[in-house]
Amino acid sequence: MIEWQAIGVVAAIVSAIAGALAWAARTMLATARLVADIERRIEAAETSLREEVHRWRQIEAQINRMMADLPRDFVLRSDHVRDIAVVVARIDGLGEKIDRLIDRLIEVRRDDRS
Repeated sequence: MIEWQAIGVVAAIVSAIAGALAWAARTMLATARLVADIERRIEAAETSLREEVHRWRQIEAQINRMMADLPRDFVLRSDHVRDIAVVVARIDGLGEKIDRLIDRLIEVRRDDRS
């Protein structure tokens, strides 16, 4: 004869194991979904980061081109002042030479008249 208590215990154990397996399967499925969601977010972040790096490289290239053009397009105030001082000094030197030439010409004319 089969004991009903033993059958009840076995049924309870099988039921508990089935419940634990169902819970484990649900938990694993939820974990798999969570992992898939995290992977999608990571991929989106990586894509966004790649795009951002590309934009920063473009900005860096623009800045480098601008920095290369700066010496050609702009002059520092101190450089301009120095350059103008050199030009003024040369003009003054030329003026002095012209004055000496004029003085010589005047002397030569005086000598020719005498």
